[in-house]
Amino acid sequence: MMTFEFEFERPEDIDDFIDEFQEGFEEAFEEKKYIIAGYKNFKEAYDDMEADFDKYDAYFVYSLCQFPFSYSVFNKGRADAGLFAPCSMYMYIEKESNKLMVGMPKLENWISVLGIKDATMVKDIYTLDLEIVEIMKELGAKEL
Repeated sequence: MMTFEFEFERPEDIDDFIDEFQEGFEEAFEEKKYIIAGYKNFKEAYDDMEADFDKYDAYFVYSLCQFPFSYSVFNKGRADAGLFAPCSMYMYIEKESNKLMVGMPKLENWISVLGIKDATMVKDIYTLDLEIVEIMKELGAKEL
C-alpha cells in the first residue's frame, strides 16, 4: 500500500480546502497523462441517504488510469490486468481533523497477482509506483 498524509490549516468551511486540494490533485495527475476515470464522494452519498457516516468530514475515492501504461500492458497480451483498472485511491478527513489521509494499493501488486514476468512491464510498474509517490509529495503529502 501507498499511504500519505496531508496536514493542513483547517478553514471554517472544510469544502474550501477539499475543492482547492482536488483541483490541484486532478491537474497534477492529468499532467502526467493519468485519466480521472471515476470519482465518488461517499460522505455526500451517505448523507443523501441519511445513513450514519459521522466519523468523517470528507471521504471520497478517485479512480485513476495511466493510459500509456495500461495500453502497454493490455496490448501485450495481459488483458486480465484490467481487473486492477482503474486504480482506486481513497481519501478521507476524520471529523474535526486537520489531516487528509490517502491510500492506494501499489501497482506492484499486478506483478505478483498476475505473475507478470515481462521485464518491460515490471520496470514500468515500478516506475509508476515511484511516479505516484513523487506526484503526491509534490502536492505536499508526507509518505507514511
